[in-house]
Amino acid sequence: MIVNTTNTEALSALADGSRKLADLLRPGFGPFGRNTIFDQVTDIELVVNDGRQILPQVELADRKENTGAALVKKAGEVVGTYNGDGTIATILVADALIQNGMKQIVAGTNPMQLRKALDSLVEPVLNVIEENAVKADDDLLRKAAQVAADDEKMGSFVMDAYEAAKPDGTVTVVDSQEPNTRIEMYDGIRYEYGIYHKGFITDFVRGQAVLQEPYILLLNQRVGAFADMKKILEETVEKRAALLIIAQDIDQPLLNILLANRANGALSVAVGKGPGFGDTRRRNMEALAAKTGAVMIEENCGLTLSECGLSICGRVKRAVLDDDMTLLEGIIKENPEQVAMLRRRTAEKLENETNSDEIEKLQDTLNILSGKSAKIIAGGMVEYEMFEQKSRAESALAAIRSAERLGVVAGGGSIYLTAAEKLKEMAGDGGMDAEDRLFPKDIPAEVRAAAVNCMVKALYSLTTAIAENAGYAGGVVTDAIARKQKTEGTAIGFDVRTGEYTDMLKAGVPDSADTVCYVVQTATSIAGTVLTAGAVVYPPDPQN
Repeated sequence: MIVNTTNTEALSALADGSRKLADLLRPGFGPFGRNTIFDQVTDIELVVNDGRQILPQVELADRKENTGAALVKKAGEVVGTYNGDGTIATILVADALIQNGMKQIVAGTNPMQLRKALDSLVEPVLNVIEENAVKADDDLLRKAAQVAADDEKMGSFVMDAYEAAKPDGTVTVVDSQEPNTRIEMYDGIRYEYGIYHKGFITDFVRGQAVLQEPYILLLNQRVGAFADMKKILEETVEKRAALLIIAQDIDQPLLNILLANRANGALSVAVGKGPGFGDTRRRNMEALAAKTGAVMIEENCGLTLSECGLSICGRVKRAVLDDDMTLLEGIIKENPEQVAMLRRRTAEKLENETNSDEIEKLQDTLNILSGKSAKIIAGGMVEYEMFEQKSRAESALAAIRSAERLGVVAGGGSIYLTAAEKLKEMAGDGGMDAEDRLFPKDIPAEVRAAAVNCMVKALYSLTTAIAENAGYAGGVVTDAIARKQKTEGTAIGFDVRTGEYTDMLKAGVPDSADTVCYVVQTATSIAGTVLTAGAVVYPPDPQN
């Protein structure tokens, strides 16, 4: 049995779900946003004001309404994952479009035409954003990080790590039960997979295997027979060199031979785990090969391991491995052309990726390719504080990267008001727009007017929410900003921290232009999906 809800009832249920989600998140928006407390989410209460942490915990009791909330929630998660910021903004803009669009549809507006009209308004809004963007220098990047983290100290902390890793290094964030947040810098290739067996340890105090000027053998396959390794091992002994084998896996008989020769001093050798699993490991091994000058051996690569010597190996000045980490210092045989190609390819994948786990894996690959990295270890005295610190650091880091893409714009919702006023100006009376700068010619005048009305109210909603959360009259503030922008410039906004109308960029309240664009695009897209829903199909309730 399938439960099917149709037409107006379907749209109403979806809109109600969106509204309830927006109502939950709105109080946490802006500098004076308040915390949301989830009871018994884990073994402790979760106290957060970050939309990315809140959303996974939200599920509405009404299944029909939950479908609407889930659609809008997904849009917010996509923006937050990609930019580290903009999660709540996306949901508030999308909900404003849905609620106002629904009113227009109930009043008789054709939903398909309304969606088409709303989609037509996205490009001019993006144009306004990009026209008002300024290149982000280090000071503005620091401010963007502080705004995204909603914590001046954490934002500066992340920016310090980012600057330290320049020009090609990467920054990652991990959580820790340490009481304080700190930065670890690594000048070399570092990844989170370590020694294969403790029998290779040379420094028993630190629990590390340390090799001086080792050759690097990369095997993206399981290696088992001693005969396959014989030539390489003989050459290693002849040269009195050290050998680091990084492999997918190794059979016990061969491992025993390596351990025995390591123990009696006949061979300076260590085996490390391949960095990752499946496609991720292959990508990382390929990056290691380019960075160390090695040839990666795998099935169907055209080479037979038993016939190969040290010529296929890369080399570094020093290798350090412990249980959880490998560090390769002092590159000797890097292939710069291959490194540059892989860096471009990985960066392109990262640009289009929205899955948070995959983003983290791609960042690990860039760490290997950069040969220089910083790790922010976000600590906290209790578990929820640790999670909160990590989330703030991740938001700040993503905001820096986002701000570097398109620059920054006036924050505090100001740029949305600028775009709203420009739309009103371009639309003219009733949204007619005689020059057809906004809409296709087949969109009726009344639908044009409805679309402009919906978009303007949605763009106004962010400044209103920020002001109201700080205790000000939202409508009064937004109207005042719109008036002042006409005479004092588009960077004018309302700084709720001081209660003053000011140039938001000079006041240190920037937003990433890329994030703002992403918010508008994603919110409009999901709102259009909801507004044009004619039916919602549910699986049967397992309790019935």
